This record gives sequence, structure tokens and C-alpha cells, in this order.
Amino acid sequence: MKRLILPLLLVLSLPLLAANEAKPKLVYSVDKYDPKRDPEGDLKQTIALAKKENRRILMIVGGNWCGWCRRLDREFKSNDKVVAALAKSYVIMKVNMSDANSNLFFLQDYPDIPEYPHFYVLDANGKVLHSQPNSKLEGVFGYREKSLGKFFNAISLILRWAL
Repeated sequence: MKRLILPLLLVLSLPLLAANEAKPKLVYSVDKYDPKRDPEGDLKQTIALAKKENRRILMIVGGNWCGWCRRLDREFKSNDKVVAALAKSYVIMKVNMSDANSNLFFLQDYPDIPEYPHFYVLDANGKVLHSQPNSKLEGVFGYREKSLGKFFNAISLILRWAL
């Protein structure tokens, strides 16, 4: 009887293992807002990864102090639709903006940031293709799933046709 239970459990768990493997995963070059990081060096590494993986770059400027930045992290970890929209097209790079390090020198050549987090979509060479404020993606209690999914999918489609 014991010999039958182990193979049976294995067979029954295969669909669960396959489902976990099939889930898309986000690709980060920098996954934390860290005031000690060098965004210039991070961008060089992110560009190399984006070229290798044939993806665009989603650069998110924010900080650990920012409530909407923390909500965005939770959304990226828990929302399969948003993850699917991002996972197929982007390498994500976080850039710290805080009192400890505002990275203003690095960000001086980018479009102005009215609020945090702020999204820049870059091509695989680091050229800015789109600058997106956060407020258009917010709901009353968090991010609007439809807005996030539509934004990432729409930007991917628009840029695919434009380039």
C-alpha cells in the first residue's frame, strides 16, 4: 500500500508543479529602492540584459518611504494579469528617490517627475520612449488592475507599431 501512495501523490502533484512553472516571472535588474546603488551602472547592466532578452526597460523611480511604491510592489507580486503583461516585454529597474539619495544628477536628463512612483519606458538602448505619472493608474484603495494591465499592454503594442 505504501508503494502505491508515493507514486499516486507524485502523479497528483504534477499539475500543480506544472502550473507553478508556467507562471510568468518578472525580470528585475534592480528590485529594491536602495540609496547606495549607482543608477548609471545599473542602467548599463539593465541595457545589456534588455538587449540579451529582447525586452524594453521599465524604470521605476520611487522609494521605500512611498506608500504607492509599496502598493505597486504588492501588486507586482500578487496580480497575475499585471505580471503577465510585464513579464513578456520588460526588464524592471528601480531607481531610489529619497532624502538619503535623490539621484538628481542621474535623473536630470529624463522628463520631470510630478509624483512617485514614476514610470519611464525605455528601449533596449536606454532611450526614453514614454514617461508615465502614477496617478492615472491609481484607484481609491490601490492600483486599478485594468489600468495597470492596459497601460503595460498598450505601451507594448504602441511601441511595437511605432518602432
